[in-house]
Amino acid sequence: MTAQVDPLLQVWETRAGAHPIERALALLAAVWPERDEQSWAQTSIGARDAYLLTLRETLFGATLETTTRCPSCGEQLESSFSTTDIRMPPDAATAGLHFGAQGYDIRFRVPNSADVLAVSGAPTDAAALALLQRCTLAIRRFGDAIEVAQLPPEIAAELGLRMAAADPGADIRIGRHCPA
Repeated sequence: MTAQVDPLLQVWETRAGAHPIERALALLAAVWPERDEQSWAQTSIGARDAYLLTLRETLFGATLETTTRCPSCGEQLESSFSTTDIRMPPDAATAGLHFGAQGYDIRFRVPNSADVLAVSGAPTDAAALALLQRCTLAIRRFGDAIEVAQLPPEIAAELGLRMAAADPGADIRIGRHCPA
């Protein structure tokens, strides 16, 4: 990949007021024009973010310098790490996934940017349910078709965990230890 600065600056300027996910998709389409924004929007979150890390490395290097405040005491915490420390290889199996439990037979796929954008304005609980609905391909209970909203909370929670496990690069969390 060779990042061209002019198209990237143009995307950054023309999409300044856009949702951050829309800006990311536009940047990816500018750097890898063989795929348009809609195609990038259908890419798993983990794969999308791996490409964004590659773009970041090309433009600014692999070292990430961060600062944040400790949520407990307010102490400023600084850290430095490499993009390779947080890059997860995208799993090839992100669609047509399946699990069964307690008589439920569930087929699903992992969320993508289009899914997240579609639920982004909803309250947290409604967004979580809508995301599960968008990513669930079929649910059967003892052979009968049912809806996501009919799932018991523990099965819906397991479905969310299975989606997260299938795309480990979608939710990278960095642990910090406050010396204070």
